[in-house]
Amino acid sequence: MYYHLIPEYQTEESMYNSVRRFGKVRYDILKLPHKVVAEEANGSVGEGFAYLFDPDIYIDGRISVQGIDGVLIPPEEIEPAPKATPVAKVVSKQRRFANFQ
Repeated sequence: MYYHLIPEYQTEESMYNSVRRFGKVRYDILKLPHKVVAEEANGSVGEGFAYLFDPDIYIDGRISVQGIDGVLIPPEEIEPAPKATPVAKVVSKQRRFANFQ
C-alpha cells in the first residue's frame, strides 16, 4: 500500500461525499505537479486511478495522510495530438464585367 500526503483538510465523510457527488475528484499531493484522481469504486479498478481506501490515517487540521490503494504517482495525462486539417483554398468570385456608371 502506498500513502499520499494530501495538503488539504478532508474528513472521511466529506471525501466520500465529494467523490460520490462529482464522480471524480482530483486531489493535490505534496509531490507537485502530480495529482491523485479519486473515483468511487464499483468493483473494478481503472488503470491510472487511485481509489480512496483508508482515509483519516492522520489528520491534524493542516494536512491529511490518505491511504490509497492504487498508484503512487498517477501517469502523465497524454493529450491527443491535434488532427491536421487540410488547408482549404479560397477561390474569390471573379468579376468579369463590373458595372461602370
